[in-house]
This record gives sequence, C-alpha cells and structure tokens, in this order.
Amino acid sequence: MHPREIINDPSIDAVLIPLPNGLHFAWAARALRAGKHVLLEKPSISISEEAEIIFNLPELSQHGEPVLLEVFGAKPDRCIECITNHYTDGIHDKCNWDFHAKFSFPNGGIGEATSTLRGPTVWKPSHVQVTTKQIPIDDITLPSSQEKFRTRRITLHGYIQAIAWHRVDVADSFEILGRKDGKLIKQWCEKKSHKAYTYREVGGKIFSLPGEAWYMSYRYQLEEFVNHMKNHKTQTWISHEDSVNNMRMVDMA
Repeated sequence: MHPREIINDPSIDAVLIPLPNGLHFAWAARALRAGKHVLLEKPSISISEEAEIIFNLPELSQHGEPVLLEVFGAKPDRCIECITNHYTDGIHDKCNWDFHAKFSFPNGGIGEATSTLRGPTVWKPSHVQVTTKQIPIDDITLPSSQEKFRTRRITLHGYIQAIAWHRVDVADSFEILGRKDGKLIKQWCEKKSHKAYTYREVGGKIFSLPGEAWYMSYRYQLEEFVNHMKNHKTQTWISHEDSVNNMRMVDMA
C-alpha cells in the first residue's frame, strides 16, 4: 500500500512514520492535514527549520486536533559532562571515536551514556546506566547515633541487542555514617540481577499498568501513544518544544 493510500483511508486514525529522515517532514505534514495522529521516529525531522514548522502547524492547535509525538521517553534535566575522543590518523579526524556523557534528571538521578565507532561490541553489548541520588534508609538495628544511606546504580544490558540478550543489574551501595560528624563507619555493596517483562514484575507505582511478557519496548511506546490519542493518562513524553530543541542541537553538531 502506498503512503498516500494510508493517509487517504478514512478507517485509519493514526500513522507511524519510520521512513528515511529526509522524508519525515513532507509525510508528517500530509498526514496531519488529513487529520491523522502521527508518531514520528527519531530524530523527528532533518533540520530545525522544518521542526519549527511541523510542530507549530495550525492543525495542531484546533479543537480535536491530531496528536504529533516524537518517539522519545523521559528527557534529562541537564548535561553534567560530555567527553569525546577522536581519530587522529589525519584521515578520520572529523569522526568521533567514542563518547561518554552524564545527565541529571529532575528526580535527582544521574544517567550515563556511552558509545563507540569501534570496540568489542560482540562480547560487550550496549548498555545504559543510571545512578540514583543517595537517600536515607531506615534501619532499626542501628544505634541512634548512626544513620544508613543507599545509592543505587541500575545497568540495562543489551539496550540495542535486547531481542537476543538482555539483563538488568542493580548494585546498591550502602554507607553507615555518624549522625553528628558524618564520619564513615561502614561501607558495602549488594548486587542483584533481574529480568522483568511486565509492569507487574517491576512493581511500585507502575504495577497496575497493562503489559504482557511478549511486549517489546516499542509495543509499550505504541500503547502510550494510543493513550495520548484518547486523552487517557500517559507516561512521560517530550514536548513539541523539546523536539524542536533536539533538532537545533543536531544542527549545531
């Protein structure tokens, strides 16, 4: 089926646009003007000028307007550190060899991202790591002169190759400090590995959210997109302004 047939089909309410990036702008505009909800694969557009136009179309401000979202989840609060290494052979000087970045999130968490253009990707799959802020932990076994704290580091292994191999490692670092002087009394780390395929297995505030063990991460995103279309409560999505700013950042690269 040609994209024009999809856009002109009155029985279709929404479209996903995973086309080559240079085609996003034209087909997103056509779909929105036809009244379709649009989920744009990232990056949303090719240049920031196009992003300014597409995310501010008049169709998006009308009553019963279509939903336009870029496939992104939660965004970091700010970049704390970004280190890049480059080839220096005189030929590939303009190519990044690898990078390491740290981001802070509004809840106090610290996220780390790494990537490389070469390296042992076969035996060291991709991973994403987040370190939470240190929090106090109640422990009735401690004397009143001491207090206990925990810092949690979560590593999601197989972020890119998850369909073949994956695991979540949780490393909890504990410290017992003197309540008055803050002196370190004891320090240790407890490590566990998990595999969770549904919100029920994760637990906590998201325990009751729908999901099945056979859902891939993209299916969960599509579920939230549909919720957004129906004006139901959804998880975090980045705003139109964020999508425009993402493209401004790409333009500056």
